[in-house]
Amino acid sequence: MEDLYQEQASFAGGVQPGTPVDRVPETAVASGINTAFRDIGSGLSLLGCRPGLTAVNTTALGVSVGGDPHLDFARLYTYDTGSTYTNYLAVVNRNGKLYYKNPNNTFTSELTLPAGWGYASGTKCFSAGDVPIDGAVFNNRLFLIKQSATRELRSFSGTTAVPWGLLPPSSAVVTDVGSGVNLPAGTYDVATTTYHSTTGAESNLSATTTVTITAGERIQIVITPTQAEASLYTHVRVYLRQQSTQSRFYLVSSLGTGGNITMPAYLSSTTVYVDLTQAQITAQTTQSPLGTENTPPPTDAKFVCVFGRRLLVADERNVYWSRQDKPDNFPPLNFEPIETGEGDTITAIYPFSDQVALVFTSTAIWGIFGNSPDTWTIKAIDHTIGCLSHLSLVEFDGKLGWWSDAYGPVVYDGNTITKLGERDLGRDLYTSALNLGRMSYSWAGHDAKYSRVLWAVPALGSSRNNRLLAYNYQVGRFESEQWDPMPAASLSMGYSSDDSLKLFLGSDKGHLFYFDETIRNDGVPSGTVTGTFTGAASISTISGTGFYTTGDGLTGRWVLILDTEQRPVAKVEIASNTSTTLTLATTLTTLQVGPTYTYYIGSPDLRLSTRAYDMGRTFFRKRFDRLYLHVSSPLNGAQAVYLTTQVNFETRGLVNATSLSLGGALWDATTSLWDSSLWVGTQNIKKRLPLFTPATNLQVTLYQSTTNQDVVLRTVGLLAGVQSDRNYA
Repeated sequence: MEDLYQEQASFAGGVQPGTPVDRVPETAVASGINTAFRDIGSGLSLLGCRPGLTAVNTTALGVSVGGDPHLDFARLYTYDTGSTYTNYLAVVNRNGKLYYKNPNNTFTSELTLPAGWGYASGTKCFSAGDVPIDGAVFNNRLFLIKQSATRELRSFSGTTAVPWGLLPPSSAVVTDVGSGVNLPAGTYDVATTTYHSTTGAESNLSATTTVTITAGERIQIVITPTQAEASLYTHVRVYLRQQSTQSRFYLVSSLGTGGNITMPAYLSSTTVYVDLTQAQITAQTTQSPLGTENTPPPTDAKFVCVFGRRLLVADERNVYWSRQDKPDNFPPLNFEPIETGEGDTITAIYPFSDQVALVFTSTAIWGIFGNSPDTWTIKAIDHTIGCLSHLSLVEFDGKLGWWSDAYGPVVYDGNTITKLGERDLGRDLYTSALNLGRMSYSWAGHDAKYSRVLWAVPALGSSRNNRLLAYNYQVGRFESEQWDPMPAASLSMGYSSDDSLKLFLGSDKGHLFYFDETIRNDGVPSGTVTGTFTGAASISTISGTGFYTTGDGLTGRWVLILDTEQRPVAKVEIASNTSTTLTLATTLTTLQVGPTYTYYIGSPDLRLSTRAYDMGRTFFRKRFDRLYLHVSSPLNGAQAVYLTTQVNFETRGLVNATSLSLGGALWDATTSLWDSSLWVGTQNIKKRLPLFTPATNLQVTLYQSTTNQDVVLRTVGLLAGVQSDRNYA
C-alpha cells in the first residue's frame, strides 16, 4: 500500500465558502467563522482567532425612558481648534441624539440645537427614527443628513451647531427719514443679508426696497428678526446701490463692525442709518451676493460628500454642488440629473479621487470626471453593478469597496471592478443568506493597522447587522465569512486613547467598542466568563457568581453554549444581568434535559474547517492513518481546541475534545503519541492524532470556544495509504 503525505502550512488563500470543499485552493480553507489572518508575510499567512472587543462606555449612550439605543451612525471628525487638532468620533443614536467621543475615550454631553431654530427635532440633532444618516467633513465642519421623509440637514463647527445654508432677513424695514447730513439726493436700492461669523456663510440678498432721498434725508433700516433668525444667524449686512452711478449692490462697511451688524435678540430691534457722502459711496468695494448664488442646499438631499473643494449632495435623481469653498451656497442651476433609463435611483455618492467622483444607483455606477464644473463630464462606468448602501462604501489602499446589488462586496481600483463576493464567497451568501430588505442599512469599516475591511450585513431573518465579513487587502482574500461578536449598528475608524487609529463598532444596545488585537473576548472587562448548568426543556436564565455588573453590565453581549463534548450548540444574547444571573434575550428550547452544558460569555467562538484533502488521488480510496497538527498561541496554558473530522463530504466526529497545553518541552506518554520529549518552542505544540479510517477525502474542523484564550493554526498534515480506485458505495 503506497503511503501518501499531504501538508498545508499556509492559509493565505483565505476562506472559500462558495467553493466545493474538495475544490478549495491548496492555501485556502472551506470555512472560517471568527477567524483572522495571523503572521502575514512573504505571501504566506496563518489563521487564528479574530480580535476581541473593548468597551468604551459602560452605560448606553443618551438613552432615556423609551429611547432607542441603536448607535446608527459614527464618523471620524478631526476638528482644528486653531491651536491643536481634536479627533472626535461623532456618534448618533436612533433617538436622534448626537455625541462626540473624545480622544481619551470619554464622551461629550449631548450636542444640541438652539431651541429657537424651530426644527421638528427640537433641541435634538435629529428626530427619532430608524432612518439612515450620511455625513461628511469639510472646511472644519461636520455635515450630517438624516434621510427622514422631511430631510434633516445639520452642520456643526466643533461642538457648536451652526446653520447649513442661510436665508435672507424677512423683516428689515427700510424707509427714508430726516436728519441726514451727507447722503446725496437721489434714488437708492437697499437690500440685506444674514451672515454667520463662525462659518463665514452669507445668504442671498433680501427683496430690494427702493427709496428716493431728498436733501437733508438719510436711509433708516429697522432690523426685527424672527425667533429663528435671531437663533440661527449672528449678523445682518446692509447693501446699497445708488441707481445713478452703480449697477451692483455694495456692502455698507461703516455699519456695525466692518459691515456686520449684530443680530438683535428675538422680540428686539436694531435701527441703523445710511448717511454716506458721495465719496464714501464710491469707495465701497465689497459686492453683494449675485442673484441666487447663495441659495441653501436642496432640502430633499439624502447624500453628501466632498469633491473639488465643493460639497456635493444628491437626492434620488440629481447631484448638486456648492460654490467652491462655500458649502452653504448651492446656486439653483448647479445640478446634473442622473438618468439611467431604468428608473433606478441614486443610492450613494463618493469622491474616488481628485479627478473622479462616483455616483451610484441601485444598478449602475456613473462618474463625474474633472476638477471643475466648467470641465466636468458625466458618463457611465458600469451598467450592471450598483450599490445597495451608502454606508457600505469604504476606501482602502487606493481602492473603493462597497456592497453591490448583484455581486455582494466588490472593489474598484479606478479601472476594474473586482467581484470579491462572486470570486470567494459564493452567490448563496450574498443573495439567499441575507435579509435584502435591510441591506440599505449595511455598514463597512476600515481597520488600517491590520489592512482589514469589515462589511456588516443582516442575515436572513434578522433586521440587525449580525454578520460581519472580514476582507484583508494585504493578502487580498477574505479571512472570515462571518464574525459575530455582536450586531453592528455602525462601524467607523477613529482614534483611541493611545492616539492610534482603531475600528470602532457601535452596537444596537447603545455601547461603543473597538476591535482589540490584545484580547480574545467581546466586551467583558472582568468578572466570571464561564460556568456550567444543567440542561432543561426551557432555559431563560443562567445562574453563576461574579458576573460583570458595572453600568449596563453584560447587556448586548453573547453567551456561547457547549455540550458535554465541548461542541457549540447555541449562541444567545444577554438581555440583562445581575452578579448572579444572566437573563437571556431568547429562551433556549433545543437543549437536552439532564446533561451538563458549559457556557462562555464573550467567546471568540472560532470555527475553522479546512478543505477536503484527497492526497492528490481524487478517485482512490485511502486509509487515513494520522492527523498532524501544529498550533500556537500568544498565551501560555491550556488552550481548549476541539477537533472533528468529516470524511467523504459527510459530517462524522472522529476525534474527541483535545486540550492543547502550549509550552516548551512536551511529553505525551499517556497516549504514546510521542515516545520522547519534543522541544517545539514556547507557546507551540505539535500533535499527532490517530485516525485509521478509510475514505476518499477528509476534512478537519477546529473549534476554540474558551473566552480569553487564543489559538493560531500553523500547519495541518495527513498521512494516508492508498487502497484502491474501487468505488465503495
